[in-house]
Amino acid sequence: MQEEEEEEEEEEEEEEEEEEEEEEEEEEEEEEEEEDRKIIIIILIIIIIIIIILRRRRRRRRRRRRRRRRRRRKDRIIIIIIIIIIIIIIIRRRRRRRRRRRRRRRRRRRRRRREKKKKKKKKKKKKKKKKKKKKKREEEEEDRKIIIIILIIIIIIILRRRRRRRRRRRKDRIIIIIIIIIIIIIIIIIIRRRRRRRRRRRRRRRRRRRRRRRRRRRRRRRRRRRRRRRRRIKSNQIKSNQNQIKTFISILYNGYSTEKKKKKKKKKKKKKKKKKKKKKKKKGTSFAS
Repeated sequence: MQEEEEEEEEEEEEEEEEEEEEEEEEEEEEEEEEEDRKIIIIILIIIIIIIIILRRRRRRRRRRRRRRRRRRRKDRIIIIIIIIIIIIIIIRRRRRRRRRRRRRRRRRRRRRRREKKKKKKKKKKKKKKKKKKKKKREEEEEDRKIIIIILIIIIIIILRRRRRRRRRRRKDRIIIIIIIIIIIIIIIIIIRRRRRRRRRRRRRRRRRRRRRRRRRRRRRRRRRRRRRRRRRIKSNQIKSNQNQIKTFISILYNGYSTEKKKKKKKKKKKKKKKKKKKKKKKKGTSFAS
């Protein structure tokens, strides 16, 4: 019994460790997805700003044909960049979906094996908690997808517009370029800081999880020892009670002097055997005479 219980407890520990590892992997993947989406949104915003500047930029005096050709080339380049970004997003999503499907299959197989052995209630509670977290994350993902789609639509609308250009001074152009550069630098700094903070948070979470695992293992070991001691004590009490009951029953049937009577019976049997041997010797003497 004790060996079976120990095996069950070890299996529970392994299952909990696997679930914690899977949760960590899922959190890391979700954080990476969030970072990618934020970067994509920032890139799209920068593209919109550049398009607006290019539309209003002052050019040298040349023929209209050359101007139109250059405009078309720039528009095509921007459209190609947008298409590439969209393709990258689609490819990454497909890869992540495949990974999730593989993990789900592995989990199902493990659950089926465990359910065949024994049904456990603890796992059901954990599943409910995960569903609540997943709902919030799905809502955030949908909001970000909507933002990306809106930005892409804005870019397309800007590219299709063709307004008359007004000549402005060089000062305005320089100011716009400086503003764009400052914005890009600020965005890069913010992204780096956020990544560092996330890395620190991940390290802290891992340390906390390791500490929790160690505490849980110690508590489980203590509980096992206590259970074993209690079981031993109970088993010894049961055996002592059984022996007391047997002695009481024997006393009721045979009385207090049960051992003395058994000894007397054995002595009587030995005396009878000796008497028979003596009779045989007497018969032998009568025939010889």
